[in-house]
Amino acid sequence: MLARHDVGEALLGELRTQPFRCHTELWWHGLRVELVAPRPEPLDAVAALAGPSPPADDGSTVHVWCLPSLPSGASAAFDALIPDSERIAVFGGADTARRRALGDVVLVETERDGTRVIVHLGRREVVVCQPRPWVLEADTVSVVRGQVLMPWCSATATIVHAGACVLDGRGVLVFGESGDGKTTTLLHLLVHRGAEFLSNDRVVVRAGPGGAVSHGLPYPLTVGRGTAELFPELGPAPDTDVRAKIVVPLDQLSRLYGVRRSAPVGLVVRPLLDRRVGPPSVEPVSAAVVRDELTGNVAAFRQELAPGNWSGLFAGGPASEREAKVIDALSRCVPHHFFLRREHTRGQVAEALEVLARRVATSRV
Repeated sequence: MLARHDVGEALLGELRTQPFRCHTELWWHGLRVELVAPRPEPLDAVAALAGPSPPADDGSTVHVWCLPSLPSGASAAFDALIPDSERIAVFGGADTARRRALGDVVLVETERDGTRVIVHLGRREVVVCQPRPWVLEADTVSVVRGQVLMPWCSATATIVHAGACVLDGRGVLVFGESGDGKTTTLLHLLVHRGAEFLSNDRVVVRAGPGGAVSHGLPYPLTVGRGTAELFPELGPAPDTDVRAKIVVPLDQLSRLYGVRRSAPVGLVVRPLLDRRVGPPSVEPVSAAVVRDELTGNVAAFRQELAPGNWSGLFAGGPASEREAKVIDALSRCVPHHFFLRREHTRGQVAEALEVLARRVATSRV
């Protein structure tokens, strides 16, 4: 039996002797992800996550192995160690798992599908193992997106709980809490104003000399029943459970509206469900108000994301310094509150969005 501290090294040693025929790589804002597998399907599934072109500098590299089964020696060690583990939530809380940390090596086994993930933190190696092909493809996407790309963005940039689109070449950041109308406002901009989709629910923001730049994350658009009923082009609204949502994949969003990777932020919008009588309204607010609201937004979302980033592959600089720069840059954009009610008609909302669109045209970036 392998000693505990030898599990990771033994696994990687066995993997390097395997004749993997399929190789690919993707880049994400300075992060290079190398993937290998015995067949192309898991790599094809991950290809849609590819970000912008490789940067000029050498960024960090993570190696991901996609396997139907583990090499025999490492598999025996895994089985011996996993009972002595803690229970955690993975894949955005959709599943639970058993986790065991052995120095630089983290071993995880999901309870629903039995997918095994082994992470060697020191070497930045990730192994995803699942015998069922369709589950392996889906879980490889989940691991790369949620446990590699998201921690990388958290360590090198700031993630805002927001949606974003691009209108006339400038980013519109729609931020707020769950249920405030972020997705509804975003879809109205896409449908009525011809904006292009950038991201939903989480947006990566970096502060530079020219202001804030927003980057989309490769997540599908998740739409609640009430919003889905307003936009039939997305597909039929759930008719059974009021809490059910429809998921619009990135390829469908690209066909409907176009998808952009990044854009300088020109307008910051905070939708607020309004209980007052009257049409929807757009009201400018001070930079100080937006700064306060964004500070709470970023801090709460960082805390919410932290438990899911169990791989711990990256150690970034002080988050507070990055966040302060991003919040300051966003507060110097054109900030507005957008008051709306669920019963407002499309036409009423479209008129209010015309006001927002004119603000984009005069925004500072």
